[in-house]
Amino acid sequence: GLSDDTDIPRTMENICNEVHEVLSYIGDDRYYLMGHSIAGLYMLQYANMFENELLGVIGLDASVPQQIDERNWDLGAFGLRCYRLFLVDTGLLRLSVLDIEDYPDAIIENPMVKGSILQCFTGLPRSDKATLAELVCSRAQNSTLITEYAMFNDNCSSISDLFFPESVPVLYILASDSVDSTSKWLSWHTALASNNTKSSVCVVNGNHYVHLSAESEAFTKIEEWI
Repeated sequence: GLSDDTDIPRTMENICNEVHEVLSYIGDDRYYLMGHSIAGLYMLQYANMFENELLGVIGLDASVPQQIDERNWDLGAFGLRCYRLFLVDTGLLRLSVLDIEDYPDAIIENPMVKGSILQCFTGLPRSDKATLAELVCSRAQNSTLITEYAMFNDNCSSISDLFFPESVPVLYILASDSVDSTSKWLSWHTALASNNTKSSVCVVNGNHYVHLSAESEAFTKIEEWI
């Protein structure tokens, strides 16, 4: 959400081609692809576009196309627009942070409220954390991110019949909170990971941000699987 805005449509193919262009630029031609949350959709599309380059795919409580019926995504995009208009554009979000240098520590205490921007702060000096926090307060829910969210239904529909290629093993690490709150969360991922005998699905204790709430356990499972 902190990237530059773009007018290029946030279709599955466009996003996957952009990621592939970056990887091609830095010279990687064999690699594992790992993603969290909505990135799960793009990983499924990516694996079908660039199958021969992938050593495997790792999903961290990753989204699946079947989520299309779980909530009103168009209404969610409208909510993000309101958030942007009334909190970010007005400066109220920035004003609500009394001490910008303490902001990173505050969101670490409650990652489910502030979300995945947490990972941006890892390992940074305190002065840089403050600068990044200011950037977050001014860039939150930017137009490109809202456009991507608004296309969730269409993007899910476009890959609803896709499975991972047989040559691409899959590791899904699911959060216990997600498994408990969404009845088919485990079965959806199990079905998508049934393509390869080396594929695996495991559940770790924690919330949706498994790379934060269950970091050590998730890392160990990834390392063992690879």
